[in-house]
Amino acid sequence: MSLVTVEELATFTQFLIPTGTPTVEAQAACDRATALVRAYCRRPLTQETRTDTVAVIRDLADLPATPVQSITSVTIDGGATTDYDLLADGSLRFRKWYAQGTTATVVYVAGFASTDYRLEAARAVAVRVAARLYTNPDSRTSYAAPGELSYSSAPELVRLLTLDERLMLDPAARVDRIA
Repeated sequence: MSLVTVEELATFTQFLIPTGTPTVEAQAACDRATALVRAYCRRPLTQETRTDTVAVIRDLADLPATPVQSITSVTIDGGATTDYDLLADGSLRFRKWYAQGTTATVVYVAGFASTDYRLEAARAVAVRVAARLYTNPDSRTSYAAPGELSYSSAPELVRLLTLDERLMLDPAARVDRIA
């Protein structure tokens, strides 16, 4: 699920985005902006149901997508179990130790609630990035026209997150894993 829609992009930029090729370009800008924000935060952000098979190390299993909203099922060695606790960091602590090489298949819902301020901040950043990508697809950083009119900006402002955008995303960024 994209963090920003074409309609939100049109409202933000105050452009009328007609159907056809411009809509495809606008959707591509929204998708790229979503990917950039998710890559910075190292998590999907929006709620989604996932099924992951994870290694159980003694009595712990780390889930790759956080925050975890709910767990539907946990299966170890072909059998369902409820003998675990969900920790605040999104990992599972089992009430017994398992041998090396044990895996758990976990079905769960991960991501921020739709009313969470971190998701709203991510959506605000995504629409800003999508607007930059849509309105400046060639990544122009300078422009000169007749009559001495000129414009230039820092190249990193075109594609990368600005400092204020990174500060907005920091509360949603996952810092417990580098991936």
